[in-house]
Amino acid sequence: MKINISIWGWKGIGIVWGRVGHVMISTLDDEVILSQYPHQYGQEPVPSGPNTKFSFDDTYKIERGEPDVIFRVTIENQFIDSFTATVNDHVSRKIWDWDPINPAETHCARAAYEALKAGGILIDQENAYKIGYNEKNEILPNSIWYLLDDLGIKPITQTKDNLLQTLIEDNEKVIAFIRKKGFWT
Repeated sequence: MKINISIWGWKGIGIVWGRVGHVMISTLDDEVILSQYPHQYGQEPVPSGPNTKFSFDDTYKIERGEPDVIFRVTIENQFIDSFTATVNDHVSRKIWDWDPINPAETHCARAAYEALKAGGILIDQENAYKIGYNEKNEILPNSIWYLLDDLGIKPITQTKDNLLQTLIEDNEKVIAFIRKKGFWT
């Protein structure tokens, strides 16, 4: 099964004056597999809310155009069931949060990360972003981009460069810090 991973990267200052980015996984026919948001289409973004899957067109509209990069990967037959189960798990989670720290929460990058790993894509072999019991490892759309680049997967289209890895890690720390301090709970 071939899938596209569309990534809109971090823009501006991100949380306050900008955008933190987005990851959407879709079929080659533009059927959305994962595109999670914390609100209904047309509503204002919030840092935590009901986990909502957007359509392909609505994702492009809310992200204001084309993604910065699109990767294409193949989920091999032996991994399709685990990929599908992980996708279904994340779509069914009730809460979308900018820093999901428990199994009831998700967000676009967390859902994509776990689905790709379950689908046999060898991203993050060191498990730096894996969430274990009571761990708080943030992952952002630019992190997924970096991990796919790191594997040597070539984009099928790319309109911008990714952020430097150190900047991605700094942005991950900012979001984790804001949640830890309770600024948006």
